[in-house]
Amino acid sequence: MTLRPWLNFAASALAQLLVALLFSRLHLIPLHLDFNPGIVLTPLAGILFGAAGVWSALAASLGADWLLGTLGAVSLFQAAGMTAFAWTAWRLWDAAPEPEASWGRAVFFVTVCVPGALASAAWRALGSELLGLYPYAYIVGVAAVHHMVFCILLGPPLLMAALRFEEPRPAPTSLRRAAAIAGGAVAAALLGVGISRSVYGIGPFEPFVLGLRAGRWVPAAVIPLLLFQLAALAGARGPLWRGRRGA
Repeated sequence: MTLRPWLNFAASALAQLLVALLFSRLHLIPLHLDFNPGIVLTPLAGILFGAAGVWSALAASLGADWLLGTLGAVSLFQAAGMTAFAWTAWRLWDAAPEPEASWGRAVFFVTVCVPGALASAAWRALGSELLGLYPYAYIVGVAAVHHMVFCILLGPPLLMAALRFEEPRPAPTSLRRAAAIAGGAVAAALLGVGISRSVYGIGPFEPFVLGLRAGRWVPAAVIPLLLFQLAALAGARGPLWRGRRGA
């Protein structure tokens, strides 16, 4: 075992943690969702460092809540979302040859961030829904837009500057597996919103009563899809602890 994966983990976790703490007083949703431009570091960590980057996203998320005194049940769902974001970006980045042109890399980065952002938003929204904090559809809409704004604005220049630190890529993720990863994330987010809207009349950006829940059908549909996506991410031959060699 080499020291480099541990250094990558430490550096990545520290960067994500410091930025999260820096913006911790700026909230999109009070005491629930921070305004955090550093969210772009989460998919970057997965793309650059593989398993070390994924674990760093988990550690930074839980570490930030612990240091801020907000560690609780919802923190577990938030951490699961950050982990899924980094993991999804890593696996999808490895699903195709890296584009040679800078603009191609920028477009590819934004593309792989979309399913990751939706997976992250779905995990966070599921926690909010189950704990009776905010409706699922509302959190998915706000969180996904927040994540993608900073991935689009900050991701490409940061990626260009950091690609020299990228760890060697393994054999590419199969297209079938990539489709399952992306499809599970997109389906979990959009199906939950669709059920909320059609059955319960709760849309992503519509007024609601604080503490309102969409109903039992949303978790019943979303949980299996998120577990399916996790299974696709892990894969039979590439568990997370094997890093970038087992795709």
